[in-house]
Amino acid sequence: MTNSGLGTEILVPSPLRYTNNLTGTNYRAGQDHGWSLGEHGQWQKMNLLESATHVPLIFAGPGIGAGNVSHRTVEHLDIYPTLAEICELHETPALLHGASVAPLLHNPNARWDRAAVSQVSRPLGSHPQTMGYSIRNERYRYTVWQGGDTGEELYDYVNDPREVANVADRTEMQSVKASLERELAVITRHRGRTMALNVLAAPRSESSGGEG
Repeated sequence: MTNSGLGTEILVPSPLRYTNNLTGTNYRAGQDHGWSLGEHGQWQKMNLLESATHVPLIFAGPGIGAGNVSHRTVEHLDIYPTLAEICELHETPALLHGASVAPLLHNPNARWDRAAVSQVSRPLGSHPQTMGYSIRNERYRYTVWQGGDTGEELYDYVNDPREVANVADRTEMQSVKASLERELAVITRHRGRTMALNVLAAPRSESSGGEG
């Protein structure tokens, strides 16, 4: 589905237009992803492929360059920290799982080394609720289902942008997979999720603070 209001009511709410209070206002627009309608043989949203996890995220406001596009990988968890920074909010929570993407609003190619994590549950075989976790950086996506008991996926977007070849079992990809697996375990543990992975994340120290 397409949203016919994108760019009108969504970006410019009526109260702001009626009060002529547009200057100095920051906007954030987003949209849900659509259902899989046969992509990869999937139906609905119970997968962790690009079509079920990739959504647009738009910011506009003073100091934000019009028409700039960043291809960095960010999360919905980054929305609040971003708005808090660009709106100069004070006394915001110190421990947040997301990070402000304000640097990318001013320089779309700014250094950014954070991955995005998604999760979903779906029935699969003897598991009535199979939990899947996925980590996505700018080149790879690694997904593990039920801690690896019911499968894992690894896609290389440089060589396979349509996610046709699952390379999780290839010998030459084992070091990449292991690195992503460790990073996924660390992030999910930090966010209060327990993953039945064959790799243990180091406990977070009390002084380590929040991410970002």
